[in-house]
Amino acid sequence: MDDIEREALEQSIGKVDEALQYLYEAKQALTKSHAMGILDILGIDRSVFYHNETTYKKRAQMSTAEECVGRAARALRQMRSAIDVDIPELGLKKYATEDTYADGPIPDILTQMNINKARETVDQVILIVESLKRRFEKRLEAEYRPLF
Repeated sequence: MDDIEREALEQSIGKVDEALQYLYEAKQALTKSHAMGILDILGIDRSVFYHNETTYKKRAQMSTAEECVGRAARALRQMRSAIDVDIPELGLKKYATEDTYADGPIPDILTQMNINKARETVDQVILIVESLKRRFEKRLEAEYRPLF
């Protein structure tokens, strides 16, 4: 492996690390959004002020998750390696809007189902990206193994 290939691998590992950081942030935001949604479904936040605050915080967490996944996808596209990782859209914006304007148990449950689906998607993408990182690291380690 020459210096250019080694540099490309190191840069790819850096971009994969950056993508993983964003994916972990997305997962954390979805977990927070899910917890707020459970309060919503159970009716614990039924005072108008608290309910609106919870709904807006949940929407903010869902938006944060969408942004983080987009940043992770951009980081992976910037790799100089020929490997393409497909990161799907989470599609949460529609459900966050519906949950705000059509409040009730059914929109709340549908929103929670979509948050759960998005979390599963992010978990799957994290596994794929972590596997990609391990492959890059193994290729880099193979270069530095002693012959004796």
